[in-house]
Amino acid sequence: MAETSQDYAPAIEAFQKALTKHRNPDTLKKLNEAEKAKKDLEQQEYFDPKLADEEHEKGNDFFKHQLYLEAVGHYTEALRRNPKDTKVYYIAAEQHATRS
Repeated sequence: MAETSQDYAPAIEAFQKALTKHRNPDTLKKLNEAEKAKKDLEQQEYFDPKLADEEHEKGNDFFKHQLYLEAVGHYTEALRRNPKDTKVYYIAAEQHATRS
């Protein structure tokens, strides 16, 4: 099993090379599985609730200074870092409603 998302790169490259020479459904299935596993592991590696909270606070600061685009960027990053944090969705929606 791969420890990091980069561990999948050699396997993905090998499957892609194999498919250029001989289109095999089993190889294609393994390529798709490796790409999905790599993507899932990348998301797990990127997940960081502490950094999400920091981005959320930065977003709040920008919003208080009416720098809305910058605030949205930080809220978006907070959600990428911790997509299960409902308070960021709530704050972003609330602030969107107040400036509409």
